[in-house]
Amino acid sequence: MGFTHTNSDTGIKDEDLKAVLEGEIPTYHEFNSSERTGDQNKEENKPHCVIIVVSADAVQNMQLNNDSVLTTKMKNLHSFIPSDVTRIVVLTKCDTISDLVHKSITNIYTCQTIYSVVQKATKIFGTQESMVFPIVNYFKEWRLDREKNVPILYALMFALNFAADRQELRP
Repeated sequence: MGFTHTNSDTGIKDEDLKAVLEGEIPTYHEFNSSERTGDQNKEENKPHCVIIVVSADAVQNMQLNNDSVLTTKMKNLHSFIPSDVTRIVVLTKCDTISDLVHKSITNIYTCQTIYSVVQKATKIFGTQESMVFPIVNYFKEWRLDREKNVPILYALMFALNFAADRQELRP
């Protein structure tokens, strides 16, 4: 379940997203259910870290001054996230927007195209550049690729560290 390009009933609804981020939805809640039952301990249910996963080509093609449904949803997403919850953006499929990265994943942090998409993502999601992680997806590979793993594991490490920091701050 995620955002869609239309205002239809498919995808996550704004009110459900807000409820999750405020801790009003209990663990294991089924979103196709109309009832919200379970523990009402909002602090316990509140997320430690929000990871926004979005395709790099979707961000690259998004117009910042466009009022399309998807652009509006993406821009408003950061307003739903409480200020005390860390947000991380993972840009997937970076090899599809850059031939340089497609040739070698080691170019992911030096490629100008990727950097411009990272900057655009910071404006859309209201986060810092250091919180945007470009990665290349596994697609048809049968074996692990150390070069592909590094950016993925780097993003995961940051998410876990921020979640652990938040957990330590809780009373």
